[in-house]
Formats: sequence, structure tokens, C-alpha cells
Amino acid sequence: MPKINLDLGSIRDPENPHETADHREISPEAVELANALPSPYHSELRAKLRKRTQMNFPRVPEFVKDQFDRAAKARKMTKIEFFYHCLREGGGLEIPPYDQMDLRKT
Repeated sequence: MPKINLDLGSIRDPENPHETADHREISPEAVELANALPSPYHSELRAKLRKRTQMNFPRVPEFVKDQFDRAAKARKMTKIEFFYHCLREGGGLEIPPYDQMDLRKT
């Protein structure tokens, strides 16, 4: 792998301590690594997803819970995935798709 030679203002050339280079040499590998970094959107979303809280709904009628469970199963979704789906579709909230919100997949 070729060496990466970056000139930074605080780093001086040992052969010419009073002079710095005006250019930067970046290897194709470094450019490829930089391009593979997550977008700022994904980084911001990950930061939001790390702060979690418990959300409980006390005294939900059993028939409502049963209907919710059946609807999630019919759509082949987990309960939380279906909950987000309902908030997005029925409530009009701006919630990203579940595959983007699952921290194991981001």
C-alpha cells in the first residue's frame, strides 16, 4: 500500500523545517475509504437512535393488543416495526423505514 503524504500546517518537513509543501498526495485507497464513510444523515440518525426510552401503554384492552399482534404478523413485521409503520402511515410522522432505524443494521 502506498504511503499517504498529507501536509498539515503544524507538521514540518524534517529536511526543510521552515517550509511546508503546497500540495497533498492522497492514495486511491484513502479516497476509497473516505467515500465508504457513512453519510452525515446516517451518522445523525445513529446518534438519535442511541438515546432510547421505554414507552408503555397501560390498560390497553386485550382485543386491541390481539388485533395489533395479528396485523403485525399478517404483514410479516415485528411489533415495533409495525408500530413505526402505523405512526408513519396513519399518523403522518416523519419516521425513517425500520431497516434504517435498526442499530444492528446501521
